[in-house]
Amino acid sequence: LKIHSFPFNLLPILGKFNIMVATYGEVLGGPENQQDIIISTGTEDGLTIYAHGTYIVLYNETISISGRIRWTLAHGLGHIVLNIFTDFDATQLTRCGLTDSEYKVLDREANTFASEFLCSPALINILPISNTSAISTILGISYEAAMYAKKKLQDYPLLHTRHSSFFRKQFYNFLNVKYCMNATIAFILKDAKFCPICGSEKVQWGN
Repeated sequence: LKIHSFPFNLLPILGKFNIMVATYGEVLGGPENQQDIIISTGTEDGLTIYAHGTYIVLYNETISISGRIRWTLAHGLGHIVLNIFTDFDATQLTRCGLTDSEYKVLDREANTFASEFLCSPALINILPISNTSAISTILGISYEAAMYAKKKLQDYPLLHTRHSSFFRKQFYNFLNVKYCMNATIAFILKDAKFCPICGSEKVQWGN
């Protein structure tokens, strides 16, 4: 997928899997009708559909937290790449039409996928920051998602830290980019304490 930085754009990724993406408003002809789909499907955030050989991820565009929308898109992608439609012979993945136990299993699997895709604990383990709000902003996720990922890292540190080498290589530039506040330039230099241009110590992580 050639992802090397965060937050990355999910729409081209879903497009690579030939997944259509639409908002509730686009489907219903306007945001004023969104309550109808929320009531009929039992979900406010979004849903995933398989119809006539096409996968469709719908999401509620009126949700104000962009990280929550990104989670919904990744969640829908998880349902598809994990072959849940095939395994359950389903055409629509919502609370309707599934037993409570089936829905919980599918939802947990898709949430795990979304978490690993958007904010893997193995990545958080090697980020130069630990503040939850900062992690939320930098990775483009909600505060709750950042908290959830940090808790997974705390609960199972060995499980996640052993996968950190992948992220060190895949996201080398992202993890090692520095910004000089004096020269107002960004540069990539691991463990840099000084700006290579002006020599200033006013260097911070990130661009």
